[in-house]
Order: sequence, then structure tokens, then C-alpha cells
Amino acid sequence: MPIHVPPFPFPPNPPSWYAGHMAVFINDLPKILSTTSIVLEARDARLPLTSVNPAFETALQRYWANAHLEGKERIVVYTKRDLAERRYEEPLKRAFEKYTGQKLMFVDTSKPGDIRRILAAVTEVAKEHEDVHRRGELLVVGMPNVGKSTLLNALRNSGVHKGKAFRTSTTAGLTRKFTSHVKILEKPEIYVSDTPGVMVPYLGRGTAGSEKGMKLAVTSGIKENLYDAELLAAYLIHILPLKTKMPFDLPHPYADFFSATETSFSSPISVERPHFLATLAERLGRLKKGGIPDTASTAVWLIDWFRKGGAGRWTSDFEDVGGVKGVDEGVKMWVEAGMGVIGDEGGSQNQEKKKRMAERLQKRVERWKRLHGDRAGTTS
Repeated sequence: MPIHVPPFPFPPNPPSWYAGHMAVFINDLPKILSTTSIVLEARDARLPLTSVNPAFETALQRYWANAHLEGKERIVVYTKRDLAERRYEEPLKRAFEKYTGQKLMFVDTSKPGDIRRILAAVTEVAKEHEDVHRRGELLVVGMPNVGKSTLLNALRNSGVHKGKAFRTSTTAGLTRKFTSHVKILEKPEIYVSDTPGVMVPYLGRGTAGSEKGMKLAVTSGIKENLYDAELLAAYLIHILPLKTKMPFDLPHPYADFFSATETSFSSPISVERPHFLATLAERLGRLKKGGIPDTASTAVWLIDWFRKGGAGRWTSDFEDVGGVKGVDEGVKMWVEAGMGVIGDEGGSQNQEKKKRMAERLQKRVERWKRLHGDRAGTTS
């Protein structure tokens, strides 16, 4: 019988991180796409749905409506393959092609074979449309810290055997400027452009938006200081499977909640996991004066341990549909819900606030009319 974990007590409102350089790039995207022949969209294999930015989909549909006739194509690449569960790859390929028409590729940028496959796909597209485009212009887009710059450096090294041309970092938001015309292949001529990682303007309201933000936070896909480290550590513990080998072989904090006859919780779990973090702090020697465990710095250590693969391979986004067996259903539901678009316009947090204020004002007007009837708007 499956174990049912209760909902995590998410903060009520997710933070917003839509920096100025992101807005500038999105505004410039139509012009950039007009001179681009190949778009390579990078996503995080650990978050197959959460790491999709609907802004790119909207832009391609709007400004690349006749892409095939113009010899333009998109390639979707899931990076960080070395940190994700391989068993999800084939179901995801089938589901995305079935419901979106997108053909997916998965890459571990440290594996030359994976890089050669990506380069071969790009080369094939460039050769196929040489009669339309004198040289291939490759644009790489994606959410923050999905590994765009690392992928580009690997492609450049494989194609022209040259070193790094793009700065990389484990922190989201390093690339802030559009960098163009770096050659990655001689024949056919292919030049690449790196772009800043672009976050969605607004993650959404309620639990869905909060969970999306926290998933991005634990995988370093959003600005570091938007979440408290101990809150993130609590969420990380919540989403790690019970079979996960925890640091120093410590038992999973949720293991004590289960017995041979009990397979579900009767009440929500507290956001705090003080005992686990305190024990881990003692093992790490992270103590304050008086021998008090430093749970804050320990939480930072635990998150970093996870990001470096300490918990083993991990893939999320399909817990509610039964994991890997529910990928087809999960992708179908996601596509039917708009592929991550928030609201009718995918608007910003300010737009969402204005919408809620307008709704409250309308309710007040309707209530006043019910109380005063036809006297509304009249004077004596």
C-alpha cells in the first residue's frame, strides 16, 4: 500500500523574482528571434514541468508562426541528466511528443557522447536549411541556472575545440546580458548566442505557486535569499523519498511516523524539523556557544548536499499522479492547464494584486447595491 504524505504547510504567497534584465530580454526577444534559425531551449531534468517557462512558448508561437516554412526549428534539451532519474526519460519523450509535438533530448554536459548528440542534432538542422540560412544562428534560452552556459561551453569545446566562452556559476542569475556570435562549428558554420535565465513574472497564487517556487529554490533555480534556509531544508526533507540515504546514515526524519500497520498521517506535519537538523549539526560540528546546534548553517549545508547529488538521482513534478507511471497523465493535465501559464496573461505579481483589488471592489459595489437597491448612484 502506498504511503500518503500530508500537504506541506507552504507559505501563503510565493516571492517574485523578475529582474530588470529579464524583462529587457523578453522585450527584445521578437527582434532576436527574427535573425535566429535554431532555438535550443534548456530545461532541468529534475523538474521536467516546473523548469518550463511559458514565456518562451508564447513567444515562439507568436513570432515563429511560420518557422518551418522559414527553415527555423526548436530543439528541447533537458540538462542535469546526471542528477535526475533516468527511468523518467522515455515516458517524458513519449508524453511530450504526444501532447506538445516536442521531441526531447537529455544531456549530461560532462559526457562527451551526450554533447556530440546535441551537436549532431543542431548540425542536422543547419545543413537541412543551408539554402535558406547562410549560417546557423543558434539561440539558447531557459530558466535561471538550468545549465545553458555550461552546455554552450561544452558544445564549443566539442565543435571547434576551444575553451570556455561563457561564464558559469551554481548561483541563479549570473548571466545578465545577451551574448551573441560565438562560433561552435566550422562546417556548417554555426554561431551561438547565450541569454540570461528568465524567471516567470509570477509563480502563481496559493499552494501551486508556493510549491513551484520552493522546487526552484532547492534546485538553485531562483535567487538564494528569497527563502529562509531552514524552511527550504524542511521542504527538502518533505520531498525526499523515505529510501533516501541521508547524511551520516541518519534515519529519514519521517521514518518514525510510520509503522507496519499505519501508512498515512492523521494530521499535517510541522514545517520544522529541529531534531534532525540538530543531530546533523552535531555530526558536522556546527555548534554555537554553549554547544547549541547551529541549525541555520546546517540547513544551508543540507541544501548544498542535495544540490550536489548527495541524495542520489531525483526527479519531481509527478508525485500527485503516481510518479513515473503517471508521466503521461501528468503531462496531459499540464498541457490542458496551459503549460504553466498563470492566469489569462501570465501576468506579473503586481497585475495579480490589481486583479484581486478589482475583484474586492466589485464585491463591495454589489453588496452596496443589494442594501440600497435603486438608490445607487442617485442624489436627493
